[in-house]
Amino acid sequence: MREQAMAQPDIPSISYRDGNAERLPITDGAARGVLAATAAHWFDRPPFYREASRVLPPGGVLAIVEYVRDESSPAARAVIDFLARHGEARAYSRPDYAGELGALPDFGEFWEIRETATFRLSLAEFAGLALSSSHARKIVEAMGRDRS
Repeated sequence: MREQAMAQPDIPSISYRDGNAERLPITDGAARGVLAATAAHWFDRPPFYREASRVLPPGGVLAIVEYVRDESSPAARAVIDFLARHGEARAYSRPDYAGELGALPDFGEFWEIRETATFRLSLAEFAGLALSSSHARKIVEAMGRDRS
C-alpha cells in the first residue's frame, strides 16, 4: 500500500517511512496524526497506543479506520465463519477501541463515526472480495498445498 501511495504525485506534507505500529520511526511529538486503516486489529495494541501517544503532540489525532461486514447477510456470515475456522480468528473479532483508548490517560475525547455502504456485487465479485484479504490468500494457498 505504501508503494501505491508513493507512486502518486508528491504531497509535501506527507512522508513515508519504514517501521511498524509498535515502534514508530518518528521523534517524540513530531506527528500531527497517526492513522491505522483496516489494520489495528492485527497490532499489539498496548505498545501501539504507547507509540501513538509518544509521537503525537497535545491535540494530535489518532484515527483507527475499519470496515465491518454486515454479518446478517448469509453469504457474508458464511465467509466470516469459514475464514475464522481456517485462518486467523482475530481477523474478524472487533476490538473495543473506545474502551481500550478510554482506559488510557494519554487519550482524551474520542468519536466513533459510522457510515453505511452497500456494495452490489455479482457472485464473481463477491468471491473476489472475500478472497482478497491476506489471511484468505494464506488459507487458499495452504489448502492447495494440502491437496498435493
